Amino acid sequence: MTDKKNDREDATRPSVATPAAPAAKQGDGKRTPEEWAPTFGQVRPKTFEETITMVNGKPFDFVGQFLWQHEAAVVLHGWKLHAHHAGEPFRLSKADYEAALKAASETNEKGEYTPHPAALSPHAPKTEPKPELPEEEE
Repeated sequence: MTDKKNDREDATRPSVATPAAPAAKQGDGKRTPEEWAPTFGQVRPKTFEETITMVNGKPFDFVGQFLWQHEAAVVLHGWKLHAHHAGEPFRLSKADYEAALKAASETNEKGEYTPHPAALSPHAPKTEPKPELPEEEE
């Protein structure tokens, strides 16, 4: 026998179950850059001296957890800005992460870094092409 009062309360009470993650995130093979970093050896090993650095009485990592290629890719592709504005980390495929590392490590013929399009966050800073400077005559 059911209690009608409790049935009514349950019907008006919002569900507390958490919604499932979107299907695109469950089996698409995409991960965050931080999840891909160990796969490509981009996590910087810590030395003993770095583990005891203290600032204002608190442990402080003055260099960072990742190698420079990963950190350069983070800035070039706007992944931290994405996490801030979108409220969730940027996700990309293994091939796109590898291409992003390469893009952040090499310059084009003009000496500029060009982000890998598939790894570029929509929240990345917009860069405008530099105007061509006229050649100086001697």
